[in-house]
Amino acid sequence: MNRQESIIYAAGIFDGEGCVLVTKPRQSRATPGLNVQIAGNYVPMFEWLVANFGGSFGKAGRPKRIGETASYGPVKTNQKQSYQWLATGAAAQSFLELVLPYLMEKKEQAYVAVNPDCQWLTRPFYRLATEVVDSRMAVHSQLRELRRID
Repeated sequence: MNRQESIIYAAGIFDGEGCVLVTKPRQSRATPGLNVQIAGNYVPMFEWLVANFGGSFGKAGRPKRIGETASYGPVKTNQKQSYQWLATGAAAQSFLELVLPYLMEKKEQAYVAVNPDCQWLTRPFYRLATEVVDSRMAVHSQLRELRRID
């Protein structure tokens, strides 16, 4: 698969199984950060994403077993282990810029997230100007609104 095909394939995966979000800081000195996530249970896909787009992947929770109770009621079948790929900051912005032209469902969210005023390429934990933090929090609010289901 050449580079262009890889980008298009990743866009399809992200459109169906991914999400883009801006994390709110939990500490007073931390700054809001850009995250791109893709969930699923096919490990070779996650290894391919890391090899081609950076980021990392790991287990997302644990599978439920027959008889266990989940928030929606008893689990009736064994479930496969799920995994999550995560790209943050500059890696997340680079990924979104690459896949943006090929997105359908998440195109508007990706467009909002790559706002140049947010300076996602700035080093993590670097003290940012108030205007940049405000821009990032505005993107956080816009993304929440875009994901809202009426």
